[in-house]
Amino acid sequence: HPGRRSYPTPGEEIEYTLTFENTGEAPITVNHIDSLLGALDDGTVTTAPTASSPALTVSAVSAATGSFTIAGTLAAGETVTVSYTVTVNGPTGPFGDGNLVNVLLTGNTPPTTTPGDCSTPLPGQVACTEHPVPGALVVAKSSSPVSGTQVALGDVIDYTLTFTNTGGTPVTVDHIDSLLGTLDDATVTSAPASVPAGALTVSAVDAGTGSFTIDGTI
Repeated sequence: HPGRRSYPTPGEEIEYTLTFENTGEAPITVNHIDSLLGALDDGTVTTAPTASSPALTVSAVSAATGSFTIAGTLAAGETVTVSYTVTVNGPTGPFGDGNLVNVLLTGNTPPTTTPGDCSTPLPGQVACTEHPVPGALVVAKSSSPVSGTQVALGDVIDYTLTFTNTGGTPVTVDHIDSLLGTLDDATVTSAPASVPAGALTVSAVDAGTGSFTIDGTI
């Protein structure tokens, strides 16, 4: 496994390597299972697991359990690696808990629980890696009719602010929208509101500043 708790971005590849080494003087049996159950809610296997030597047999990743097995025999002094790649979902997900947790265990029985992180080892756990996907806020503003369109007296302009979290963990929204350059020529006829209702806290338009605030977490 990668040896650190790193922070990948949506669409990024995570390359996993399992290393099996026999440091003794007699053959040893390898019988392990690698669980991606805590990773596949936030990523997709894009390169299937393969062994560097036929000494180890690697199964396909099970769609039902999100795991694969590694079995075989290593000769004295032999080292074999198993490699595969998971690509983080993105840029808009879908995301599960926003943390790709990958656990290697002894035996061939898939774990019955999915760890949220590596802080509490599972029974038989050999190694664990986790890759939290940081939240990323993308903000857009649009209008109908579009910006630059000539309008006449009495016309209505609909404004839409869109806040999108393209990462896997929540992000804070803390913005202000200023209508000061608009309210000398127009009047707010429909107050700002969040869709869905309550998803973000939207203030009323302040008569003094000609602006309103948008706050919350998405």
